[in-house]
Amino acid sequence: MASQGCDVGACGEADWQPALELVLRDLPAAQRGPLIDSLAKLRGEPLGPFDALVAAKLRGRMMGAVWAQPQPGRTAAVWLPQLRPGAGSGAAEQLLAAAMRCVDARGVQLTQCLLEPADDAHTPMLCACGFNHLAELHYLAWQPQDQPVAANGATGVAFVPAGQVNRPALERLIAATYQDTLDCPELNGVRAMADVVSGYTLTGDHDPDLWFVIRRGSVDVGVVLLTEHLASKQAELLYMGLVPAARGDGIGRVAVRHAQRLTRERRAERLVLAVDTRNGPARAAYANAGFFPWATRVVYTRPRPT
Repeated sequence: MASQGCDVGACGEADWQPALELVLRDLPAAQRGPLIDSLAKLRGEPLGPFDALVAAKLRGRMMGAVWAQPQPGRTAAVWLPQLRPGAGSGAAEQLLAAAMRCVDARGVQLTQCLLEPADDAHTPMLCACGFNHLAELHYLAWQPQDQPVAANGATGVAFVPAGQVNRPALERLIAATYQDTLDCPELNGVRAMADVVSGYTLTGDHDPDLWFVIRRGSVDVGVVLLTEHLASKQAELLYMGLVPAARGDGIGRVAVRHAQRLTRERRAERLVLAVDTRNGPARAAYANAGFFPWATRVVYTRPRPT
């Protein structure tokens, strides 16, 4: 495909480095190496590291590039097209469309793009390539030195290591916690639950000892899934969810305290998470637990066409 004389297509190995330098030019240089190194652990994903690295060339000179970076659980994240002067009108959209053909051909189930709240100039291009607005996310953090962690305060609630529950049962429990969720409900059913859970295991520096099933009495009613990011000395609350019958009883607050205690025990410098701005109850619970906002992003997603 061409844009005013540019040839647009997936990069060969000889073009990987210049294309990445262009598409990641706004990323601090110190972060680029760790980003590329992190791709090594994504074995078994349908999309290879640079299968969806696409460039536009004019008479052999690279004029633009875009990258759909593989992510865990049959997903990808788009680094928006970066252009050089003279790339021509329509080059950005053609680059993104070509990258989407690459992810579709490889069986990626969901592609996402994160934008700054005020960055709406890319919206028409994203929509033209099949993306839809999903949600606005608040990124929150809690620092162990900020305040002590309150005692459990809930009787009959236990946190059982998730390894004691077989994988199919864990997947069914997580699926049950998605029912009537206020956190990105549009994603329910887009991917198989096995892919969702696999994606959690490949995020950060996975430690199975940081995954727990919430048990009330003898009934499993939710999950708390954390991971560590050892290089940045952070813990992340990947997912905390309850089945509908267990909501509103204070168990969510207890689960957050459990995550905070684990963060302190691991000597992480902070605990981070993301929450849909539409999820008022969760936002209130996190605020009451001492979390503070540090970023906001608008999420656009593109399910694989059926």
